[in-house]
Amino acid sequence: MDGECTVKYLYQRAGRIKLRAANPTYPDIIPRDSQTIDVWGVVRGCVKIFPTS
Repeated sequence: MDGECTVKYLYQRAGRIKLRAANPTYPDIIPRDSQTIDVWGVVRGCVKIFPTS
């Protein structure tokens, strides 16, 4: 959004867009009319590597 990358859930209702984080401690992003949003792709999975002791 506005040249910055973020991974959020995209909601569209009645012509309005909202970006919601999976973590509830982060606020929703409701873009203003002057802001641009480019969707680059869809996250379908995640691989996490755990440290070894």
